[in-house]
Amino acid sequence: MLEELYRIGKLLLQSKGINVEQFIDKAKLSKTKKVICITLKLSNEKIEYYGIEIEDYSDDWAIRYLYRPGTSNGSDITPSSIITDPKKTFENKILRWITDNKNEDNFLENIYNIFSEIKENIINDIIEKYKSLKEEEKKNTLLTIKFKKDNEDKYLNDFQIFQQILEESSRKRYHNLKSMGESKGVGICYLCGENKEVYGFVLPSFGFSFSTADKKGFVGGFSQENRWKEIPICRDCAMILETGKKFSDQNLSFKFYNSNYYLIPSIILSEKESEILKKFLDRVNENKGKEYHNGLVADEDYLSDYVSRMDSNVLKLIFMFYAKKGGGKYIEILKVVENVLPSQFNRILKTQHKVQSKYNEDFVKKIFGKNSEGEFVKFNFQNFKKNEFDTNYNNWYIRFGQHFFGSNKEFLGYVSKILSNQYIDKQYILSFFVKTIKEKFRNNNDYEFKIRVTESLMIYEFLIELDLIGGENMENNENMIKIGNIEIEKFIEEREKAFPNIQAKASFLVGALVNYLLWIQRDQRKLDFGDEPFRSRLYGLNLDEKKLKKIFREAVNKLNNEYKKYTTLENDAANYLFDAGEGWTLSKDEISYYFSLGLVMGSVYLKEKIER
Repeated sequence: MLEELYRIGKLLLQSKGINVEQFIDKAKLSKTKKVICITLKLSNEKIEYYGIEIEDYSDDWAIRYLYRPGTSNGSDITPSSIITDPKKTFENKILRWITDNKNEDNFLENIYNIFSEIKENIINDIIEKYKSLKEEEKKNTLLTIKFKKDNEDKYLNDFQIFQQILEESSRKRYHNLKSMGESKGVGICYLCGENKEVYGFVLPSFGFSFSTADKKGFVGGFSQENRWKEIPICRDCAMILETGKKFSDQNLSFKFYNSNYYLIPSIILSEKESEILKKFLDRVNENKGKEYHNGLVADEDYLSDYVSRMDSNVLKLIFMFYAKKGGGKYIEILKVVENVLPSQFNRILKTQHKVQSKYNEDFVKKIFGKNSEGEFVKFNFQNFKKNEFDTNYNNWYIRFGQHFFGSNKEFLGYVSKILSNQYIDKQYILSFFVKTIKEKFRNNNDYEFKIRVTESLMIYEFLIELDLIGGENMENNENMIKIGNIEIEKFIEEREKAFPNIQAKASFLVGALVNYLLWIQRDQRKLDFGDEPFRSRLYGLNLDEKKLKKIFREAVNKLNNEYKKYTTLENDAANYLFDAGEGWTLSKDEISYYFSLGLVMGSVYLKEKIER
């Protein structure tokens, strides 16, 4: 990961060279809409307080303010700070910075004198201007110093003293941090391989230190002063690495549910490495802000489309999922997925479309009612709160998956295996499906029960089509008895790999028969979902072979003695149970899952219910 960021930084600096812009932090201002300026008037080497002005923020003007965050308890690297509280930000950030640096230059000392004399006036003016902003404009508002000279606006970047302090302070942080002390020595640089002075705080200096769940740090095992022995990086390489990291923050970092991730290109050994990487980075720069439709996140359609056409022998991708900690000062790495092939983007997209086409509007109307509209993915997405997730219709496997994996670790594991085309154990994923489905069933929530069952089957089919579910021994279907209900037979045939043996089909058919019985009880007794008497005979969906067969017998008896029989479905289930024999190989979760599928999907094709 560090090597890839280093290559990006090296290429960028080769074309642009090192300048003060490399030291500012644009990414931290991505949500900034307004800038409040403490404006000073310059005339004949005299400085006067002019007032407080508000201006719009633009990423193109970020260089003006030279913003780079410092420590949470101290000032930032320059007198530009994000407002938390107007009074405290001025006193603890802006005024403190001027106080700490007033002896560096007469110009700064004069500013200090003005701020000290009329401190309360300035604070009151800042508060008044801040209150005048709309609520949505207040978030991430920047407070800075601005100058007027000969009717022309001047900013921090127009003065060498601010640039100088920014660069010197930024470089000093590679080896000296107030919270950690000093860490430098002589050794082999991790990135360039040369023997020279190396530093220990390079990564935390620009917010790229790592943490574990219980403590901040890198790998562990070294005292703070000996951190340089852990990941030794020289001054030149530190600058290159920081450049690559900041470019990635601005262009290759995306939101993902409760975390974020970097998407980093990894060029495989090639004589044209620089050329390939340059084309990739140029593509990123050309398409900033474009909408995303076909890949993993909401800004990256152009990138997904581009990399999917790249040669997998030349380019691979690294996904690094992370969470910001310590107010964004460092990150916790949640998951790193390496060697993702560009071609996998297309496979994922096409497979989603293929599976999605089976769950059309006709299917939705039969499951959720004739007034329901749209194919299942769009029908389901309308139930989500706005901005609840960062994915779209072409990422339904991600959104649906979030409902079944309780922890972020399990969820990211699921996503990473799909991205990297790795095998997923069938029993493992079915256990998550069944756990959620049982919960909805026990809560008597008919709608959510149907939603989760449908989501799970779509995910299961999706993984099967990607060849990520293995270990199935498909039975020879040539001599297998046909199901009397043509539509149910068709439904199962379209999902042949999802129903690999006669035991799975038998479980499904018993579920379909029970669904019919439950509907009859609701209809004739005017009951709500969950109040059906036979529901208590289903063991809370904790099923095995013995329980399933008992449920079948009891359901048939109920229908024969008290209600309207469904002869075709009864015969189908009986024949499959007979052919399945004794001593089933299906696990309890598998039996419970296929039975649940029958409880929902079987109702699509029950003739009497549709006619009623």
